[in-house]
Amino acid sequence: MTLTRDAILAVTDLPETVVDVPEWGGSVRLRGLSAGAAAAWQTAAEAAEPIEAMCRLVALSALDLEGRCLFTEADVAALGGKSMAAIRRVFNAAAMLNGLGLSDEDAEKNSSRVASASASPSPSG
Repeated sequence: MTLTRDAILAVTDLPETVVDVPEWGGSVRLRGLSAGAAAAWQTAAEAAEPIEAMCRLVALSALDLEGRCLFTEADVAALGGKSMAAIRRVFNAAAMLNGLGLSDEDAEKNSSRVASASASPSPSG
């Protein structure tokens, strides 16, 4: 079947999943980003610190029970204060859901990079 423009634009094609986050005592519902939102995240992530990029993807992907964004831009810094294991778990699920090309090996490298960056003392501390 050849699709029409209207048929393509009418399809709800953003995947969803639920990831268990034992550190937070429950699960988080995630939705894939639109192509435009994913591209914007990738551009911003290139200029951001690794943990900020991870927290930003978590914030963009997490949904409340009604399917609305659970977090706002203002929550990205607060997410940086949460458990690294929890953020890594949700980030990896969101990255896979969004087709951001993270193989298990890439995810491990990224997690190691983030862990080493977060272990470094801050310039103000």
